[in-house]
Amino acid sequence: MAVLVYNCNEAATRERHKDALWVLESYGSKTIKLTLEGLPFQEALLVHYRIDQAHTNPFGIWDESGKPEVPSAEQLAAMRSHQELTMLEPPRDVRADAGRLAREFELPMPGVSLVLLSAKPAAGPVG
Repeated sequence: MAVLVYNCNEAATRERHKDALWVLESYGSKTIKLTLEGLPFQEALLVHYRIDQAHTNPFGIWDESGKPEVPSAEQLAAMRSHQELTMLEPPRDVRADAGRLAREFELPMPGVSLVLLSAKPAAGPVG
């Protein structure tokens, strides 16, 4: 199962909106209360990925480098090192009680969280 959650003020991010930066910086993060019900399993593995100012942000590296028109090899390497989806926390085992799993986390603005939930197999490979 995959759940994508985002936190953004779309009016503030429209092109040339005069208060866009202020709105994005002022609203901070939101507490997300994610509840999944009707799950057909009890034991699962949960992985949480994030895209925000601090995670998966090659643009931030380019911006901090002075927005070079032609980045150097070192600048390109730094941007590439931040282009892959970043795990917010290590994968962990979770338990769904009566088909229900609830999680709470902070999501900054702008930000996107991808929460992946995989049922644990009943048995390992045979062979």
